[in-house]
Amino acid sequence: MLIANPSGLKGQVVVNRANGGGQWTTPVVVGSGSAELSPLPAYSKPSDQLGGGAIGLVPFRYYENDSVPLGANADIANAHPVLSSALNAGGEIKVGFYGPVRASSTSGSPIEVGIIVPNQNVYMRVTDRFDIIVRPPTGGSESRFVTIKGRSGAVYGSGLYYITQGTATGGARLVCDIPGTTPPNVASFGHYFLVKRDCNSDGIADAGQRVPISSSETFSQCQSSVPGPGLFRDCEPDGVLDVCPTLNGRCYADMNFDCEVNDADFQIFVAAYTQLYSCVGDFDGNGNTDDQDFEIFTKFYDALICTEMACEENLVFRAAICGEIPPTP
Repeated sequence: MLIANPSGLKGQVVVNRANGGGQWTTPVVVGSGSAELSPLPAYSKPSDQLGGGAIGLVPFRYYENDSVPLGANADIANAHPVLSSALNAGGEIKVGFYGPVRASSTSGSPIEVGIIVPNQNVYMRVTDRFDIIVRPPTGGSESRFVTIKGRSGAVYGSGLYYITQGTATGGARLVCDIPGTTPPNVASFGHYFLVKRDCNSDGIADAGQRVPISSSETFSQCQSSVPGPGLFRDCEPDGVLDVCPTLNGRCYADMNFDCEVNDADFQIFVAAYTQLYSCVGDFDGNGNTDDQDFEIFTKFYDALICTEMACEENLVFRAAICGEIPPTP
């Protein structure tokens, strides 16, 4: 099939509309002299380079290059970052598909959002901190997108987030928006994005502005110093900018929240450190667990102290940074 105009794919083409096992095998070229769309059926060229439309095989696949930010890569080094402050200002994550989608019912959200927990193959569900915008079972306008919109005042801790099909028993599912009484679910998908902490809402990730106390400074000297434009002190140092006091806490080395600091906590941190991500060990809020976090952890681990009050503060801190207390491995 040839669409001569390079911007001629304006509408929606559906293959296997009846969901009868049909396949898309016919080559499609958009723009005379252009290469065929490939690979099929999940071709890589974004719709804005084709005219805005799409060709989808039922069940519709996830369209990464139509999603904002791009998000098929679960590798922390290549995940696309989003600032926590942008989400608090109503920032949006758009997940695209090759055909129109809708919720199967009004029973809950048809998709789930979670923060990846390292070394456990699970994620902490945080769907209720977002507004999920998707066509309802009846009414509304046809759309190939699901929009996940941040909320003012919600907690968006640093870490790798994951968007996928809803799994609640009896809950809504994301389905292909095609005629029929029981339209099929969309094909399995996963969309990732990396949240970086911006606790002072200046539009810059905190990790790039943090100046920890040096070995030659006293605590009071650190507090009274001015590090320079766009930089902020961390005099604890606990990985959190001192201008964000509501996130500062103690007892960070108590990784399993038992109010004791011992080898069990070290093993949990090492798991996060080896995986290179997760809010479990991401003290400085840059989205992964790295050497800077190791320095912070060892300072508190070496103290081997965790009083009852400090443990309580740590629970509040982890609730703020991770969004909720993570399960222990």
